[in-house]
Amino acid sequence: MINEICKYPIPQSFLEAEERDGYFVSAKMKRVWAVELDIFKRFVEVCEQYGLTYWLMYGSLIGAVRHKGFIPWDNDFDVCMPRKSFDKFIKSKS
Repeated sequence: MINEICKYPIPQSFLEAEERDGYFVSAKMKRVWAVELDIFKRFVEVCEQYGLTYWLMYGSLIGAVRHKGFIPWDNDFDVCMPRKSFDKFIKSKS
């Protein structure tokens, strides 16, 4: 079902509940992460297409570095971009 929603294929093993760093991550949360990753990959495609600058910040950056993915108790993506890139990003949608 998740691969019907996501543009990029998600391996079944990614969707299984697991314990990470002493914290239980449910299968439901893993599905949320899968959709968030799919949205982020699409965001990156647009940024690359239009030459936009962006970066991860806050929990997303910590998760990427410290946990090699999401922080187990985090459920969002934190992305930042300069105003010039943001304005161009908004215009790219029209």
